[in-house]
Amino acid sequence: LVLVGKTRRGAAQLSAQLAAREVRKEYAAVVVGAVPRAGRVELPLSGQACATAFEPLRAARSVEHGTLTLMRLWPLTGRKHQLRRHMAALGHPILGDKSLNPPSPARACLSSARPRLSFSHRV
Repeated sequence: LVLVGKTRRGAAQLSAQLAAREVRKEYAAVVVGAVPRAGRVELPLSGQACATAFEPLRAARSVEHGTLTLMRLWPLTGRKHQLRRHMAALGHPILGDKSLNPPSPARACLSSARPRLSFSHRV
């Protein structure tokens, strides 16, 4: 996803919102295990403060993994591999993430295929 300001003023405003962390990003992920309730992970990564909010949407039985949960994830900071590392720290690694899971034939199930961004703009 690429955000571009149509005018210089618009680009400057968008840049300021990104720098001030006023743009809210949302991802969908399938994680291993049953996640009972929404919450927030605050776990430093690479020595820097890092936070992720999460909400389970629905769970399904899996022959291979027991239970899989479809999650909505919001990175509140922007660190490398933040969502993967935070979900793994909770004991619910993202399905198919080969760097954190035991090997699985599934592809990594983290998506911004239907990205949602929130930011202010003038019409």
